Amino acid sequence: MIYVKKNGKTGIMNRDLEFMIPLEYQSVERSGYIGDDHFLAKKDGKYGIITKKNKIVLPFIYDQILQADYNNPKGPQIKVKQGSKEFYVDYDYLK
Repeated sequence: MIYVKKNGKTGIMNRDLEFMIPLEYQSVERSGYIGDDHFLAKKDGKYGIITKKNKIVLPFIYDQILQADYNNPKGPQIKVKQGSKEFYVDYDYLK
């Protein structure tokens, strides 16, 4: 994977120099706690999670995405922050 930055936007290309994730995000980063095929991304000042095929798994409505809890009895959860509130949301990392 090749991270590409242009005009303040970030995307990711594959080895064939084709965009997997288009140049539309303020930032894109791989985070160990959300799985190998998922990326933490920022768009329009909010955070969300996308797959390597640019499918939105967690919408871009959060001020921060903090940590994952895969052992929650309710199923996988991600701790997020919206304004001054911190809470967990369901997260299907297999999507």
